[in-house]
Amino acid sequence: MNCLFQKKVRVSRGFAKWKENFSLDDTAVSKAFLMVRSISSETYVRSFQFKILNDITFTNHRLAKIGYAQNGLCTFWGVESETLYHLFYECSLTSQIWNDFASFWFLVSGKRVDLTLQDVLLGLQIRCRSKFVEFLHYTC
Repeated sequence: MNCLFQKKVRVSRGFAKWKENFSLDDTAVSKAFLMVRSISSETYVRSFQFKILNDITFTNHRLAKIGYAQNGLCTFWGVESETLYHLFYECSLTSQIWNDFASFWFLVSGKRVDLTLQDVLLGLQIRCRSKFVEFLHYTC
């Protein structure tokens, strides 16, 4: 039985990526992974967030690398490389969506929210405890 515990526990590629890219500790990243189950009962939403968290979302950039797309450029504008960061935060189209959400949130709550790349990909739970905010984040 002791040799079972001596084996290295392998951390998922996504877990390590978020921890390194956003300088987070294990607890903060774990919360993002655990939050998926408490936010939505919709299988599609859970599945999609699982793919994002585990870094298995196939963008044009990744599809081009494996030969399934002619180029790795943005689906919307065709100028920038379509990475996960670009698609969900840096693209002018998605950036406008997050700005509109921030305006909506201000109208509803009277509070300003400046969404970061971390907020968009991992959720607002790291900085905000409101279940309603977390729910809105994952359904927008």
